[in-house]
Amino acid sequence: MGLPENSKLLVTKEGDQLTVELTHRSFKNTLFWFFMTGLWGFTFWGFITNDAPIVFLFPIGLMMLLSPIVFLFFLIGKRMIIIDQEYFTFIWSLFGFNRTKKRKWKNLKEIRKVSMYKSKRKWVYGIGLYFNGEKKIKFGSYLSDEDRNFLMRTLEKLK
Repeated sequence: MGLPENSKLLVTKEGDQLTVELTHRSFKNTLFWFFMTGLWGFTFWGFITNDAPIVFLFPIGLMMLLSPIVFLFFLIGKRMIIIDQEYFTFIWSLFGFNRTKKRKWKNLKEIRKVSMYKSKRKWVYGIGLYFNGEKKIKFGSYLSDEDRNFLMRTLEKLK
């Protein structure tokens, strides 16, 4: 398939189905959510021991529960793209629980490089897939330029 050197993509093709696993692990994101987990835990503990109003405990408790899940996703979660004749499917997976975005491949209108967010005054880019009559899908801010360009070229060929 002509993957870039040192690619973080695992690409397999079986019959009419193309599967791309995005294996990149972002140390910066993992470390951030590790510290967020500890911060929300200490904050929650502080509110409980000081008899804080229950109104404050719910949002802080919710963040305390969600932070470890996000931390684990960045540490061991999977991100996959599955493309077949009919559908483009993007899957996030952690411990067998999946979050799936599925779009009809024939409705794909445009594939382009999109700005995701700014980091240190520079834009971080990803891939944007625009569909007719359906919501767009943006992903890949964690990909290297070579991997992103390879994936965009591959998607254009399949289009």
